[in-house]
Amino acid sequence: MRQAIRALGWAATIFWIVLLFFTVTAAYSAFKVAQGLRLGRPTTNQQDGSLLVSLPLTFNDTGLYDMSNFNITTLIRDGNGTFISGSSTFVPLIPRESKNFLVTHNLSLSPSQMTTDNLAYLLFNDSTLNVDAILKLDFARAIPLELATNTSMPWGAPLYSLTISDISATMITPGRFGVTFSVSYENHAFFDLDGSVLLELVDHVGNRLGTSSTILLPRGGSIPFEVVVSNPLDIAAARLSFNTSYFSYDPLEIPLVAPHV
Repeated sequence: MRQAIRALGWAATIFWIVLLFFTVTAAYSAFKVAQGLRLGRPTTNQQDGSLLVSLPLTFNDTGLYDMSNFNITTLIRDGNGTFISGSSTFVPLIPRESKNFLVTHNLSLSPSQMTTDNLAYLLFNDSTLNVDAILKLDFARAIPLELATNTSMPWGAPLYSLTISDISATMITPGRFGVTFSVSYENHAFFDLDGSVLLELVDHVGNRLGTSSTILLPRGGSIPFEVVVSNPLDIAAARLSFNTSYFSYDPLEIPLVAPHV
C-alpha cells in the first residue's frame, strides 16, 4: 500500500512538473509568436471590376509548438463605421520553427457597394477606409489565442469634385432655347470610368424640362452638354444618372441658377 501511495505521489509530482513546464514554454512560445507577427501594408489590384485588397501577414514561429486552425477575418468600414466588405481566410497548420511563413488574405471591394445611401458620398469624395483584422488560432493544439489589429487604406472617388458650371441659354426658335453648360469631375479611383451619364433639367416641382446624355470621360475632365427647353427661367436643378460597368447611381440632384437669355 505504501508503495502504491508513493507511486501516486511521484506521478502527481511529475504531472505538475510537466504541466508547469508546458505552461511556461507555451506562454513563452505564444509571446514569441506575437512578437514575430508582422502585418504588412495592404496592396490593391483590379480584378473583374472590383478592387482586390491583399493583406500580407508574416509569421516567425520560433517557439516550441505548432499553430493550427488559423483564421483571419477582416472587415472594411468607412470613417463613420458603416460596413462595406468582409472576408475570412483559413490555414490549417503553421509548423513550429517556421520563419517568414506568409499568409495572404484577400478581400474584394466593389464600387457597386458604394451606391447605398450611407456610402454614396464615397463616389464623390476621397476618403480613408478602416480595415479591422481579427486573428484566431489554436496554439500547441490546445490553447486558443485571439489577436486584433487594424490598418487603413486610401479610397479615391471616381466622381471627385463633380460640378456644373458655365450655364447659359440661347434662343433657337421662338419657344425653344438651347441651354449649354459643362459637367466636370476628376476620377481618383483605381479604375477608368466607362459608360454614360444621363442629365435631366427639372423645374421647382420636379417636372422634367429636357434631357441629354453623353459618354463619360475615363479619367475625368469637362463634358459639354446642351439641352433644349421651352423656358430656361423654369430651370431649378439638374438630375444626373450614371451607368457604368462598375456601378450605377441615380439620381444625383444639383441645384442650378436659371440662366438669363
